Amino acid sequence: MDTFPTINTKNLILRRLKNEDFENYYEYISDDKVKKQFNFNYNEEECKARLENLVKRYDEEIKPFVWGIALKTTNELVGIISVDSYSMVNKKFSLACGITEKYRGHGYAYEATYQLIDYMFENVGMHRLEIAHIIGNIASQKTIEKLGAKFEGVARESKFYIDGFEDRKIYSILKPEWEENKKDMIG
Repeated sequence: MDTFPTINTKNLILRRLKNEDFENYYEYISDDKVKKQFNFNYNEEECKARLENLVKRYDEEIKPFVWGIALKTTNELVGIISVDSYSMVNKKFSLACGITEKYRGHGYAYEATYQLIDYMFENVGMHRLEIAHIIGNIASQKTIEKLGAKFEGVARESKFYIDGFEDRKIYSILKPEWEENKKDMIG
């Protein structure tokens, strides 16, 4: 029995990655913005091995919190969304989302992130989301603010990227705030 959740949105399916996704996965992982955001620097062979490893992990007891973002109409992989870290003790989590360049500007990052936040609050029992973006990443900032996250401050040089440390803006959403505000958002 498959216990890894598939999450449907209006336009997308958040689902397991599959080996058949390789061509789209490689396009995603080779995208310059995605490479910088997630410290990816893989050649084609390394990328294939990385995807195969993720696919195998879905059948292990502790599954990866990594979903492929696929178009509902074609099942084509257009990005990745993942829970980067979580604490069951503190009931908090963080997440990251990336969309392949040719699919940016369609609201897919917002749609996928909205559904995953809702899933984590409603089905996993989380209380707090911490979410961040590199200063200057206006698209991520707009998505995060549209989700109703509250700005908490700047974490100086808090993340190492391919070309050095970067400052990040840190935001949060608490479950009661999410419940109150989600009725005003389009999910």
